[in-house]
Amino acid sequence: HARAAPAAPGPARETPAWGGWGGLTATQRVELLVDAYCLRVDEDFAESPAAHGIWNPFPTGQDTAADFLLFAKLAVANGVVADPADWDWAQCLTYAGQSICFSFEASDGQEKWDGQAGGVHGLRATATAVYGNPVDQNATTSPSAARTRIVAELGEHLSGRQTWDDAPDALFADVGGRAGWQDLMTACCGLVAALQQKRANIADKYDSIDALKADLAKGVDL
Repeated sequence: HARAAPAAPGPARETPAWGGWGGLTATQRVELLVDAYCLRVDEDFAESPAAHGIWNPFPTGQDTAADFLLFAKLAVANGVVADPADWDWAQCLTYAGQSICFSFEASDGQEKWDGQAGGVHGLRATATAVYGNPVDQNATTSPSAARTRIVAELGEHLSGRQTWDDAPDALFADVGGRAGWQDLMTACCGLVAALQQKRANIADKYDSIDALKADLAKGVDL
């Protein structure tokens, strides 16, 4: 579904220690990792100053894909993906292409993961294990050694790129290879462009926020 602004921050919460993959299938592991990223993007925007991914103030498909690349490489570096050669990166990136440009809030996590993998708490714990910090601690101001190293490796390829064709193969060696990541960037670019066009159409159609709200209340298809 289309992204809407995340809910206002709630009370402080404890994030449990990550419990590992707990007997999940390969497909479930892939989806849990991506869902953990998507939930973290929403909650970072709502509850911390660290807006990133699709909640970047000026999101592009390229930057959204690059933000997930950073997450994936941190997952390997911090042992969440303990054996990257045994991880189904093709499936992971296909699912990411269907997910990371859309909203995934706590209610979505509860509905999908209730009763398995720790539910929403498990998603938060997974993202914390990947990033090395919970949602209320800004990793960009106090980055871990792994994050500092990976950001340096990614360098100019972390933002503002139209393609990764000129990036070294080594950049993708631990996360499944270049081809899947280029496909992810292409998918994200298409989705973000469509979203931006829809926003432009809405802006042209409505001359006030009240008129927009009135149509939303009527269930008008925007």
